[in-house]
Amino acid sequence: GLEDAVEAVRRVPELSRKRCREVFDQRFTAARMAHDYVQVYERLINSKQQDRLEVRA
Repeated sequence: GLEDAVEAVRRVPELSRKRCREVFDQRFTAARMAHDYVQVYERLINSKQQDRLEVRA
């Protein structure tokens, strides 16, 4: 909640800029982002196919 957010802001100076960058680089590589987009598209395609099956039933 709000109290947790305030406490998190107080701890910002303790964060390692180097570690933040390392984590960012791991999470947001082009390959990782492409993989995540493919998963989203597959879920959308599958949900549309499921919708069509339900309409036919």
